[in-house]
Amino acid sequence: MRHRVAARSYDRYAGIVKGHLIPALGGVKLTSLRPDQVQRCYSKLIDAGLAPATVHKVHAVLHSALKHAMRMRQLSRNPSDDAALPKIRRREMTALSDKQVGKLLAAAKGTPVATPLLALVTLGMRRGELLGLTWPDVDSDEGRVSIRRTLEESSAGVTFKEPKTARGARTIALPQVTVEALREHRKAQCEMRLRVGPASRVTTSSSPAPTVSRGGRPTSRVPAAGSSRRPASPAASTTCGTLMPRCSCVRACIPRSCRSASGTPRSASPWTPIVT
Repeated sequence: MRHRVAARSYDRYAGIVKGHLIPALGGVKLTSLRPDQVQRCYSKLIDAGLAPATVHKVHAVLHSALKHAMRMRQLSRNPSDDAALPKIRRREMTALSDKQVGKLLAAAKGTPVATPLLALVTLGMRRGELLGLTWPDVDSDEGRVSIRRTLEESSAGVTFKEPKTARGARTIALPQVTVEALREHRKAQCEMRLRVGPASRVTTSSSPAPTVSRGGRPTSRVPAAGSSRRPASPAASTTCGTLMPRCSCVRACIPRSCRSASGTPRSASPWTPIVT
């Protein structure tokens, strides 16, 4: 299994096995496992407060494992085939309002995540895609950015990987406000590199403290009044589709230093990441 799936997927499956399947079914011999035991396992998970979607994931892992046992001739029938699963209620994704976006960008003003948050809001990128950007992916003259990789964290470490699907590799038009912010961001990044050494990705801050650090875990916390609040990346991505037609709010909340169309310094390394 480890060699058939991505490292992060393997971590999720291992967590399901250790956290849910072993406590419930670990004492049952494979050849003695019955459908009613599988059903009771799912019922206990639901009674314990697990979301229906999580129970479906548990079932998917168990069903796949038992199917593999059948291929290995260890079972003649999959005991989880006829299990009844709870109905999943799809929740509608909530986009941020103009006012909420304004507060978010205002809170980020002057912090290392100001430009990354602007990119999330205006481009609708996933956080891993943003953290995987390098400067050759950004064409500020043509006003576009190419998504070619994503940053993924797993037990194997922090690695780059290709988008999961062909549609994931795409080109996105850059609003002028984002172009100007990225130009200013790169200028600040080059100044930082002269002080502390070369960076590796687009998303690095203009201060020596990296935005992506904390034990290797990508993070995007916005400090505000002595506390830290982590913005929801899915909400920011969803907001992009609803907010772009009325982007004046975004422009009004951008730090003044990011509004000038300053050019990119020649000393900039093309392979420096955007979010640093």
